[in-house]
Amino acid sequence: MTHYTHDNWSVWLEHLVSPLAGEACGEDLKYEEDFKYLKSAFSTIAEIDCKKVFITGTHLLAEKSKDLRIASYVMCAAAQEYSVEGLAYGLKLVNQLTADFSEKLHPLRPKARAAVHTWLLSQQQRMIAFAEMNSLEQPSQIVSLLEELNQYGSTTARVLDENAGTLSDLKQWAEKLSKKYPIVDKPVATQSTQELIAELADEQVSTQTDSQPIATLANQANQANKVNTPLAQQTVVVEKPISVESDSEYLALARKLLAFDKETNNINRMISLARAVRWSTLKIPPNENGKTRLPAPRQTAFAPIKNALVNEDYEDALFAAESLFLEGAMHFNFDLQGMALSALKGMNQTRVVNNLAMLVHQLNQEFPKLAGLSYEDGSPFCSAKTKELLSEIAEQFSASENTGDDDNTYNTLELKAKELLAQGKLDKALSLANELPANNQFAQAKQQLLKVKLCLSAEKYEFAEPMLRALISKIEQGEIGQWQPSFSMQVWRSAVTCFETLSTEEGDEYWTLSKQLKNKMILTQPEVALGWI
Repeated sequence: MTHYTHDNWSVWLEHLVSPLAGEACGEDLKYEEDFKYLKSAFSTIAEIDCKKVFITGTHLLAEKSKDLRIASYVMCAAAQEYSVEGLAYGLKLVNQLTADFSEKLHPLRPKARAAVHTWLLSQQQRMIAFAEMNSLEQPSQIVSLLEELNQYGSTTARVLDENAGTLSDLKQWAEKLSKKYPIVDKPVATQSTQELIAELADEQVSTQTDSQPIATLANQANQANKVNTPLAQQTVVVEKPISVESDSEYLALARKLLAFDKETNNINRMISLARAVRWSTLKIPPNENGKTRLPAPRQTAFAPIKNALVNEDYEDALFAAESLFLEGAMHFNFDLQGMALSALKGMNQTRVVNNLAMLVHQLNQEFPKLAGLSYEDGSPFCSAKTKELLSEIAEQFSASENTGDDDNTYNTLELKAKELLAQGKLDKALSLANELPANNQFAQAKQQLLKVKLCLSAEKYEFAEPMLRALISKIEQGEIGQWQPSFSMQVWRSAVTCFETLSTEEGDEYWTLSKQLKNKMILTQPEVALGWI
């Protein structure tokens, strides 16, 4: 093998598990730039430079610190660079560091050590996908990987977290590989070939000089053997077709196709393929009253996308969003789809915007409860801002083709206001809303609702709240709900979105108001409320 830092794996491992001069485990490097680089490489959604991660992590472990976090990053990078062999030695490094240095190994805090195990659990599918990018036909290394996985599950994991178990996904994958690529003894030369070589040698000695090379005799013997072998027994080399035997293999292949679409700028196909891969078999995750056990995504995961959008680097924002979409449970996150749509709009990809909006709408129609679920920490799959976006998309696809002049005026002005909002000009967008006709009570209410929607989209809930209270009061006093039920439903839905965001605990004023409005929605248009609540 071509090793980046050492002559071979044995030398590499021996160097990295050797005690450092002075303090055997060195210092905690969590505030140093190299450590921050390693951490950020796996915290963001940009493509990971695994070679750089491997080299940097190897240097830190060999020269500065014995740290399980760094060893975990190196293990993950080794999976991509060296496939099964890299995984086996990477996990062996983790096991041996834990066994040799125990309590002195960084990180020192029990909670931080448990987090290392949790991180490895979350990275299993990524490591499998990395390994499958290279040849997996490494029988002896597969056996070594299984041995290290057993060691990790029985000993190492318990040191990190007394309640921890093995890396089950990796173990199941390795067990399948062991059946697919078993260790087989190498074939030896057949007796018939050896006899032919001897016979030809005797003949050549008796008829020619002794100067003829033995290699020539062997070649003649092989040729004679081929002539005498029946056609059915001869080996025919046929190019092996691509086979997919697991979801992880399928995802790895899909990543290659998506990377090709990215390179060739086939954005529409890239968007469609990614959604087909992640949404075609989607199921509502188990939940209790809307709260799932899925870990919430780190806010730092969204930071590169948001920063790119702010800086109008729309292409970078889109590719970052698409990369994140393929990770973990991010396919449940509607906010991510909103960011992707914003990026596409900034790129003026109108056709792709419509395509993605349709796909999001279809998902929301098929699983109307999905947007109302939350992660284990209570944070929503779909923020109030994105719920408004889903409402707009639904209106876009359900709107009648034949609209009156008033509707055309409203729609045109609403689009202009949203363009201003996208530029961060909420004040101008609200001023533009004043240009809507307001010559009767209902027209005034429509104008007010547009302002509410703009404030919700800008996440200015404290501005939307008094306007919503006024609209709710108008609906009740003027009995608008009786002759404009669809409009009333929009007001109540916006109010529920706003009040649930402002609510701080179950049973407070906003929570109570939200519950009352949901009841109104159910009584007014239950068929519509079913998809909203």
